Amino acid sequence: MKQGHCNQVAAVILNYRRADLTTRCVASLSGQVSLALVVDNSGHEEETKRLAECMAVLAAHGEKTDVEVVDPGENLGFGRGVDYGIRRLTAHGCFECILLINNDAVASKGMVEGMLETLQEQKGNALVAAKMANSPSTSFLWYHRLFALVLQRPYLGAFPYLSGACLLAPWSLAKDGLFDPEFFMYGEDVELSWRMTQTGVPLVVADVICDHAGSVSARMGSLFYEYHVARGHLVLARKLARNQLVWGVFLCGRAISLPLRATLRCLRHKSLIPWRGLLLALIGKTPLEPGSRP
Repeated sequence: MKQGHCNQVAAVILNYRRADLTTRCVASLSGQVSLALVVDNSGHEEETKRLAECMAVLAAHGEKTDVEVVDPGENLGFGRGVDYGIRRLTAHGCFECILLINNDAVASKGMVEGMLETLQEQKGNALVAAKMANSPSTSFLWYHRLFALVLQRPYLGAFPYLSGACLLAPWSLAKDGLFDPEFFMYGEDVELSWRMTQTGVPLVVADVICDHAGSVSARMGSLFYEYHVARGHLVLARKLARNQLVWGVFLCGRAISLPLRATLRCLRHKSLIPWRGLLLALIGKTPLEPGSRP
């Protein structure tokens, strides 16, 4: 790997009905990656047209990065959407690295180069994250396997993981897909970090900044969001357990933490939606996406 050779990096960005944010994200990567591949997860004809128009305007301004938009025809979710994009990249040949970045994130100047240098220090075998601008002192998040808690610092029973908001992965790890397809959204980055550490792949944070706005749905507490967060924690109970006995113990921990979480969020948002989301996750009934027709 040669320092500063960003032309060997391809970015995968998911768009979900926010062409404005996706355009801003792609623009921030100008000159930092050789190709930005946008997977339109919107499943909406008008949004797909709007995204194409935004990308055309971006190209007209002479951006230094090639941009390609692909449409799977439906919302694949985060992990499957990223892996769909990676599979489409194989048509362009073999890349040195793949950058995964949320469409509501903005890359700082020199961010990709700094992440590449960090990967080089790890002999090209690591998952590398950028620091988030809203919490630059926090290198990792920690996930508590028993109680399904996302923590800002290590506690007994928790392990570190890297957020999927901005990750650099070597092609050798990414080419066959990174994420477990059982997750739709929320939880796949936790499982990925756990799986990588179990196979000896280091998790590293580069000393560069990525400005990430965060999920509006998380703040608003939509039914779709609440369902998938609860479902993600339930799926993680099985994925992180070494055997069925441990799986049962993890489920017992979630029997305490998930109702408590739902109750606190109900009080915060003055709505029963968090509890509805949890109940739907428990019975395995997926709610409609926002804006979808029944």
